[in-house]
This record gives sequence, structure tokens and C-alpha cells, in this order.
Amino acid sequence: MKKILIFGYGSIGRKHGRILSNLISKSKIIFFTNQKKCKYKSINNFRDARLFNPDYIILSKPTSEHEKFAKLIEKNFKKKKVLIEKPAYFKSDKFRLKKNLYFVGYNLRFSPVLKKIKNLILNKKIIDINVVCSSYLPSWRKNIEYSKSSSAKKKYYGGVLFDLSHEIDYLNWIFGDLKIHHFRYKKISNLRIETKDSLIIIGSIKNKQVLINLNFFSKIQKREIIINTKDYSILGNILKNELEIFSKKKLKKIRFKKIKDETYIKMHKEILNHQKKKKSVCKLENALQTVKIIKKINK
Repeated sequence: MKKILIFGYGSIGRKHGRILSNLISKSKIIFFTNQKKCKYKSINNFRDARLFNPDYIILSKPTSEHEKFAKLIEKNFKKKKVLIEKPAYFKSDKFRLKKNLYFVGYNLRFSPVLKKIKNLILNKKIIDINVVCSSYLPSWRKNIEYSKSSSAKKKYYGGVLFDLSHEIDYLNWIFGDLKIHHFRYKKISNLRIETKDSLIIIGSIKNKQVLINLNFFSKIQKREIIINTKDYSILGNILKNELEIFSKKKLKKIRFKKIKDETYIKMHKEILNHQKKKKSVCKLENALQTVKIIKKINK
């Protein structure tokens, strides 16, 4: 049975632990943390981590610590499957990871809505693409006051650009390389945070216009994509797991069954059973394309 080591016992680390404990025995999951109230077996040094000899490692520390812990994982392990929570942000562009097989936690690639869209737009003449993601940061985490969370702190690389980089990743995955022409990255709300809470991007993919609007101050929760093609228009509602296809004469609705944590479950299963044939999971080299865009905006 697979053994799993999770770095970090914050909100996302605990979420990974909860989901994985339904896929394998909880006794096979260990957290690398100094927290004393951990509900799992825990360790806090690399000697014990090496002795545990995990098959699958999850790096769910704050984004600001990704490079530090990725280097330690690379130093202490080889030929392991490693999932780095998004974004896989490294300060140095020359930093390379070679000893292990690395993936990045862009779980929205497993949304049935986005997977269906990826198939629908094949060979279609696209006119433009509009993406919106809005939510309310104070409601994200129940275990911590939002102003103290990593999303609210500059030192942890928080902010809407980092926390909502899923949209940039899935655009690259479905349509091709996103190019940025103009952007507005600001803090415009009265949230008690140090980071920026609004990002508007005007860009293009293969000369097709792309508009992205992200924020985490809106009490209206929305995660949608609209694609206008020559033949029809598509509205994908990721939160509701619904797809609407509008043509000249009719409207077709597709509703996918809502399964709790579906995208995370599918992502973990694909990594645990990973083979060399093409998969949906985001590989590190793909995620670094998103990081290039993040760095361009976050100058």
C-alpha cells in the first residue's frame, strides 16, 4: 500500500490528508509539521522522513516556502511522486528539480465542465474567451481569521494572483499559451489584508481575445468561462458543474453530478497510478508557464 508524506498542516494540507485517508489507510499518511494538535502521525525532521520512505509526497507549505522545501525534498529523496501546491513559485528561474517526478496541484483540470470544454472546442473557430472568478476571502477558511491567513500576507505570497492562478493554468491547458497585453492588479476593497484582491487581464491566445476578471472580495460567488465560437457560444459554470451551449436555434444544457472533492480525488488517483501516457494532471514544466505570467504581473 502507498505511503504518503504531507509537508504542512494548514488548511490545504489537512484537506489533502482527509481526502487521501479515504483512498488509502490513514495509518499510511504522515505529516511533516511542528504542530502538536495534528490528528495524524507526524514527524518534524528529514531523518524520520527518509526512514518512512514515502511513495508520494505533497508539498502544501505556503507559496513563499515552496523553493526551500522543494530543495530539501530533492536533496533527501529520489524517484518519488511529488505534488506541489499551486502555484509552483520559485524565485530563481534557474532552479531545477530532476530527481523526482513533480506535479502541481491545479485540480480544476479535473472539473468535468472544463474537460468537456476541452473536447468541445477542438478544431472550432474561437472568437473570444471570457473568464471570471469571484469569491469572498473571509469565508474561505473556518480554522483561521482571514486577515491572518497566507492569502492576506505579502510574506507568504498571498493575493488574488497567486490564490486564483487556476484560471491562468486551465486557459493554457485548454487553449494554448496565454499572452498578456494589459493588466490591472490592485487592492480595491476594504478587506483587512496586505495583498491585492483584484486582477483584470486583457490578453490573447492564438490571436483570440481573452478577458480575465479575478477577485476575492465579492459576496457573489462565481467561477465561469464563456467561449464564443463561430458556430455557438459556451457557458461553463464550474461551481454548479453545468454547461450551456447556445446555438442560433437551440440551447443545450449539460449537468454533471456533483461529487464532493471530485477534482482532488481524481487528481490524487491519477498521480498515484501515473504512467507515461498523456494525462490531465499538471506537470511541473507546464506549471512554470503559469509562473512566468505571475512574475510578469507581480513585478
